[in-house]
Amino acid sequence: ITALTARSREDLRKRTLLNLLVLSLRIHPARQMKLATFDVASLFNFDPSTIGESLVTESRPTTLTTDVTSNLKEIAKQLEAPIEKLVVACDGIRTALERIIDVLPSSLKQVLQPTAHLGFLREDVLATASRIASRNNQPALKDEITKECVAANQFKANLDDNSEEARLKASRQTLDAKRKKITDEIKHLEEELSQVDVAILANDASMKMLADNKQKLSISLKASIARIRKLNKGLIIGSDEPDRQIIDSAD
Repeated sequence: ITALTARSREDLRKRTLLNLLVLSLRIHPARQMKLATFDVASLFNFDPSTIGESLVTESRPTTLTTDVTSNLKEIAKQLEAPIEKLVVACDGIRTALERIIDVLPSSLKQVLQPTAHLGFLREDVLATASRIASRNNQPALKDEITKECVAANQFKANLDDNSEEARLKASRQTLDAKRKKITDEIKHLEEELSQVDVAILANDASMKMLADNKQKLSISLKASIARIRKLNKGLIIGSDEPDRQIIDSAD
């Protein structure tokens, strides 16, 4: 838009210069000078015409020569070229203007003199034209930039999307609660395990004591059997009845 506006302004400027050149061929020089006439009447406190005096002076109209007209037409024709060419090759305008500058009205001089120095604008105009051409010849770059912008928008949308983060935070809270529960259960089981270990030690101690007692009982049992065996040797085997018969028979 900026480039088009600048080009439109340039076209308008060129058309204005052409119109001024055309008008310079039609407007009488005396009328052109009259536009810039110093208003002397405003310096008086009275109207000089009341005393029979007049401040208006008539100028004899002068006609532009054929040579001047030809040079103006040449300048107008050269100004039809694109501004990119004018800033590179404005020597023709300067040469034609130098030939007639002394006979031109001051108002027309003010309009035409800048056209002889368009070369000073060469660097800026050519650089601007180059930038405009580059902008018009970079669709691939624009497409790539567009794609990158679309990707950047998606990245930003993903960056702003906190749903997955919220889900993971909720999941972490659930896992932390589960871990705490398991930890508490493990602590309770460890306490129970410690109690079981104590009971196992007590049970093992009782088993050892029982084994020791059994060993002592076994020794006592063997000693008792030995005494019984010894005592048993002193027993008289048999019944009293036969012995009584023997005694009775003796009697």
